[in-house]
Amino acid sequence: MRSKGSYQPIMIASDEDVLSDGSSGPRRARQSDGFVLYPQRFAMLFLFCLFSVVNANQWIQFASVENVACEYFGVSATAVNWMSMIYMLLYIPGIAPATAFVERRGLRAGILLGAALNLLGSVLRWLGTSQGAGYFWLVMVGQSTCSIAQLFVLGVRGNSCTVSTPLTACAANTLFLRSQVPPMISAAWFGKDERATATAVAVLANQMGGSTGLVSAAFVDDGPSLTKLCLYTAVYSAALVLVLLGCFRGEPPSPPSASQAAKRGRKSAASGGSGGAAAGEAPPVLHPRTVDRISPPPPGGGGAQEELSVGESMRLLRQNRAFLMLLCAYSCSTGVYYGLATFVNSLLVQRPLLFSCEFPQ
Repeated sequence: MRSKGSYQPIMIASDEDVLSDGSSGPRRARQSDGFVLYPQRFAMLFLFCLFSVVNANQWIQFASVENVACEYFGVSATAVNWMSMIYMLLYIPGIAPATAFVERRGLRAGILLGAALNLLGSVLRWLGTSQGAGYFWLVMVGQSTCSIAQLFVLGVRGNSCTVSTPLTACAANTLFLRSQVPPMISAAWFGKDERATATAVAVLANQMGGSTGLVSAAFVDDGPSLTKLCLYTAVYSAALVLVLLGCFRGEPPSPPSASQAAKRGRKSAASGGSGGAAAGEAPPVLHPRTVDRISPPPPGGGGAQEELSVGESMRLLRQNRAFLMLLCAYSCSTGVYYGLATFVNSLLVQRPLLFSCEFPQ
């Protein structure tokens, strides 16, 4: 029993429960600090990486075969390059609603919605390319739909800054906004000693998708081969939706770390102490060694910290020289990466002398 208004920590499975559940429940690996890790965390990371790869692949597919697409659809090179730039354009207005959806419905719902949008976009792209000239608008609609799906791969905003948040952490949330979903996956499923590696793998999966999109140019030399490429991508996206629907979970039954336990505790307090469990569901066993690690809120304070507004956060960051230097460096490197990827076909095919060791006679 707990007194009214007191803080209720998240309940973690005990050692006895971990060792005695046998095959009747999900497999678990015990940690020395009392929290448990589930082997399924590697499958969740792998599924997310597959989603990230196919979405990034579609980002650059058409730009990498710009000359073929221009001839097949009868449009300008600028129109084809917008197939890539639309990803960056729609990211700006789309991040706020995507964040609101994930915060309200959870990570699993966000990933499933993103995968469904990615499938819809890939099907529209295939339908447009199968019709040839005159249906470039349909391909652009499909590409725009895939760019919206990107918001649920990389673009969900991270935690808000509070008055006690270090300025460096607040800057990281602002600067590296495009990489917030991978840390959410690693924080929800992996222990504190595994998060960095899991996040790196998830982020690099998106870069791998862009690389495979560039490599696909080697297999496209005319309109029919471009149609086949879009068909294969649509089939892969459909299979991925089915796998995610049946296997992907937003979080394990018990948190893998103290920070996730505290996060669930705040959600439990905000929902009236239900802890997000379904009606009639028995709560998990409280591990005795984890109770003291989850600090209760200050007396009379309710545990809520005052969050800084977006304007106040930006004002503080504009006054920080280290952040401005990081912002400049990150903006330059990101701009060069996306710019070269978008115009690589123009540089290599239409202006080959720029990258050739041979000189005209």
